[in-house]
Amino acid sequence: MKQAVNRIVICWMSFVVASTILSKLPHYPIYFLSWINYSLYFLLGILSLFITFRDIYLRDVFINFSITFLFVSFSFLTFFVGDNYLVGNNYWLYYLFAYRKIAIASLFSFSVIYLVLRYVAPNWDRLRVYLLSISLTLSLFIYYFGPFLANQKAIFKMGVTGVYLNILPVHLLPFMSLFIYGYVLFRYDRPNGTFVNPFAMGVFVLLSLDVIDILARVKYLNIYGIDQNFLTLCQLAMVGTLALRLTALHSEEYLLKERLIFDPAFAAATPVIARDVKIVDLLKLVKPTLDSR
Repeated sequence: MKQAVNRIVICWMSFVVASTILSKLPHYPIYFLSWINYSLYFLLGILSLFITFRDIYLRDVFINFSITFLFVSFSFLTFFVGDNYLVGNNYWLYYLFAYRKIAIASLFSFSVIYLVLRYVAPNWDRLRVYLLSISLTLSLFIYYFGPFLANQKAIFKMGVTGVYLNILPVHLLPFMSLFIYGYVLFRYDRPNGTFVNPFAMGVFVLLSLDVIDILARVKYLNIYGIDQNFLTLCQLAMVGTLALRLTALHSEEYLLKERLIFDPAFAAATPVIARDVKIVDLLKLVKPTLDSR
């Protein structure tokens, strides 16, 4: 665990130092807190990646979010493109801005839909979950963003507001799917991996903030700065949640709990030998291990 923490800190500090150096170069002006939020996205991506290395049953969920978070963290590089900036012109600035938003929306949509399907359909094999998640995301992508790919000039004719209006429904599907996740959780009390439910709640808040930001931009309301403060708080909570899951994955107790949840054959085939132990005492030991929440 200590080695993993050291590597995570080194990776994150390297990103912070590199982005700080790059911030001294000519770039599109952004709020100071935005730099912090990009570094927190990187930290979320690295934590998810290290969870993937350690996880047994949900590594596919966290590798998706790792790719998504890391892509978002490096998307700040588009701010160095434009007139009077490091490279390119304003034409490329707008072009990259729009396609960056489209890519981020699609990655989030896929990752969240996959997370929800893995929870609400635990008996499905991963290939089926991947195929359905890709199909839903790809359908949204083609319907709302297909014209932009077929004709590059279309994205300029539509304008910034038009781009956001097309991104909004792509966010709404994963946003609404998390309501299904919550319904299954509270209606059936279905168990899940340790700290995965709080992580899903963090993703829900993250998507909510993005939807609010898009609606504000469409209505020409300037909340830039305020939204970054809420985003920072949300990311810090998610960092804490992922850190707790990574810690739990180094604990034999939590590993046993997840194996009992995700591997029914293990529970059925595990012999229990007890001598001079009352059944009440055994039940007290088993209850917290099997507790879904």
